[in-house]
Amino acid sequence: MSFNYRFFSLMVLKLIIFSTSSLLIVPSYSQQTPTEEQLRQAQQASQSQRVDLSQYIQSGGNSTGRGGSINLPSESGPMPAGEEGLPPPYGANLFKGGFETERSDGLNSAYLVAPGDKIAIQMWGTVNSSDVVTVDNQGNIFITDVGPIKVQDTPASRVNAVVTQAIKSIYTNNVSVYVNLLTATPVSVFVAGPVLRPGQYAGLASDSVLFYLKRAGGIDPHRGSYRNITVMRQGETVLTYDLYDFLKLGKLPAFSFKDEDVIFVGEQGSMVNVEGAARYPFRFELEKSKRSGTALMTYARPLSKTSHVAITGSRASGPISVYLPVNEFDQFTMADGDTVLFNDDIRPQVISVQISGSYEGPSFY
Repeated sequence: MSFNYRFFSLMVLKLIIFSTSSLLIVPSYSQQTPTEEQLRQAQQASQSQRVDLSQYIQSGGNSTGRGGSINLPSESGPMPAGEEGLPPPYGANLFKGGFETERSDGLNSAYLVAPGDKIAIQMWGTVNSSDVVTVDNQGNIFITDVGPIKVQDTPASRVNAVVTQAIKSIYTNNVSVYVNLLTATPVSVFVAGPVLRPGQYAGLASDSVLFYLKRAGGIDPHRGSYRNITVMRQGETVLTYDLYDFLKLGKLPAFSFKDEDVIFVGEQGSMVNVEGAARYPFRFELEKSKRSGTALMTYARPLSKTSHVAITGSRASGPISVYLPVNEFDQFTMADGDTVLFNDDIRPQVISVQISGSYEGPSFY
């Protein structure tokens, strides 16, 4: 049977026009002969709407089966070439929560007193006084008849003891003192490097580095490092963060920020893609000194049934493809762009037999 491509193209063209506007009446084939340009457009439309049934079936109905991939817009900007279809980086969901809207009062026990903070002081007994004082730019509060008291960088849990000791060094008899840190002064912190919205953000000195990174939109998943984050003060590095320690062990060093501090996110390091029988099939960033299979398995956590590992990638000598037992993967040195597939490749050495009918003893062997 011959296929009338001209007639088929016309039918597709009619379908497209009809779906565009329900008010548009399409003339029949006998009423109007399509132009060559209309036929060409219909042919292109039929090509773009072609469905790959095998792709649709293999995806369990989740894929449209279209020939081309759909690139959804991303806050992080265009995806680098070659990363389409790769798993997300480990920790990419860290900044999807709304924790930056949950404000704390900043008065936790580890908070360090800073200039501008307000402290309530009450005295009774021989001397009766109630006052609210502000920490000045030199880090002191001033109390009449007592003088200046240094409180800057004093933990909130020790403010009462420090101020009480200074007051009782002057009023030695029958004076009771109660001191309370009332408010914390906001600080302004810069966030720079590969984040989605670099800039200057306000918060409290006791807010975590995660709070400020979230305010900046989070780390760019295609370009930023989750393992190389530094806090700089007056050009000097005062603290470094590795968010893998937080994701894996819950470790997040406490830090008191000051005005003009800079949180700098480093460039993304070497990445390894993990696939197959692993609990965490993500892209992992390698440390320069830890590129062995042991370091990767610490975070990827292959399933206990894993028997072999397939590694594909490129080296200076050319492409590589290695397949080895999982116990030999410990000392394998990985490189940027490697794909690691954890595989269950050992056939069971037993078979299961179930007995039915008349028998004595167990029914399953």
